[in-house]
Parts: sequence; structure tokens; C-alpha cells
Amino acid sequence: FNNQTCQCECPTVLSCNNTQYFDQDTCSCQCPFGAEQSCRTNQVLSNTTCQCECAPTLTCPGQQVLNKTSCQCECSNSANSCTPSQVFNNQTCQCNCITRQQCSAQQKFNNQTCQCECPTVLSCNNTQYFDQDTCSCQCPFGAEQSCRTNQVLSNTTCQCECAPTLTCPGQQVLNKTSCQCECSNSANSCTPSQVFNNQTCQCNCITRQQCSAQQ
Repeated sequence: FNNQTCQCECPTVLSCNNTQYFDQDTCSCQCPFGAEQSCRTNQVLSNTTCQCECAPTLTCPGQQVLNKTSCQCECSNSANSCTPSQVFNNQTCQCNCITRQQCSAQQKFNNQTCQCECPTVLSCNNTQYFDQDTCSCQCPFGAEQSCRTNQVLSNTTCQCECAPTLTCPGQQVLNKTSCQCECSNSANSCTPSQVFNNQTCQCNCITRQQCSAQQ
């Protein structure tokens, strides 16, 4: 209270910036009355600059970032970053696959290409090809049809080989070319009075004489 003027006065009159005025009632610099009405959603009036600014408590969900001009949460990327097989998600700011394939046990789903892919592409030999479904080196389809009796297809060389379970009877041995059981000797080893037995690989007498007790 000023006893000279008989009025209430501010002890100090502040020098306000050009956007404010000095309020004699509060003894402080104030923004023009109603200035906050020009602020939009998510904006508050700054008591210092008398300008509308983004609310300091405003936070954006997920991968969105704050646009400090509009005070709106936006994605830094857009639908233009997506492939034709993807759709843009405005909440997560990510490109999501329109459809998701059911992958085999060996495959993994690639969220970028929206396809099932093998984690590793193997380098196969020149008789094989890389199968994208099984993620392994395979022999050409139908290659086993060229294998003969007693043969199986090798998954490594894609060549027909003798079945590993094949065994030969008696004195016969396995011919690894034909995969047939054969005798290592032949009828040429027999005398005229003998006949060759293909089962035992031995020369047997055509006839057997009755010998005396001394013979």
C-alpha cells in the first residue's frame, strides 16, 4: 500500500517481453487474456513466450514420434516403405505381412519378404540341387528309378549303389558292379567228370562210385 497515493501498488514493475503485459494485480508478466484459446489438441500455452507448445506430458505409443509442429504422434516412416505383400500398421509404424504362410519345420518365416525361407542355403554338389522346402541337398526327382534289383540310391552321390544289407550265401561274393552274388571261380575250374555248383561255388562229381572197403 502506498501511503502517498493511497493505492495498492507493486513493489517492482517488471519489464515484460513484447508478447506479455505487466499485470498490476499479480505484479507479474502475463499473456493476453484468452491467448490459450488458440491452442489446439495436445497443446498448452507457454507462460514465458505466450505461444502454443506441445504439452510436456505428451508421450507417443510404440514406435511413433512426436511432431513438434502439429503436436501429433506420427510414424517417421510410411506405407511407401512396405512391399506389395505388406500392409502398414500406424500403431507400430511397421510393415506387416498381409498373409502368413505355414512354414515347414526346417524353414523360418521372413517378415521382410513374407515368405518361408531356409536359415542357411547349402552349397550342393553337381549331382544334387538345394530343396527350399526341406532346406537340404536332394537328388533329382525320380533318380531312384534308374536303380536295378539289389540297388539303392545314395543320398550323397545320387548314384545307384548296392544295398548295404545285401549278403551272399555260401561261398558266393558280391559283385559291386552288378550287385549280384557270384562265385569268384567258374565251371572252367572243374574237370570233365565234375559239374559246377553255383550255390556252393564248388566242383562236384557227376557220379559217385561205390568204393571198396580199402578205397
